[in-house]
Amino acid sequence: MKNKTIQLEEEIKKLEEIVNLLEEGESNIDDMLIKYEEGIKIIKECREFLSDAELKVINIGKGILN
Repeated sequence: MKNKTIQLEEEIKKLEEIVNLLEEGESNIDDMLIKYEEGIKIIKECREFLSDAELKVINIGKGILN
């Protein structure tokens, strides 16, 4: 799990860099669209990871309560 956590943190850093780049608005529109698309993919991957983690926490909690 630690390795995946490190991966999640790295993906969040990449996403922050993309957001900063897009907010600057100094790139051409084609480059910005490519970065935007990359950011959307990162968001999807992070959501999937966090959703899986949430399910694990719920299952652990069920195990403790049963």
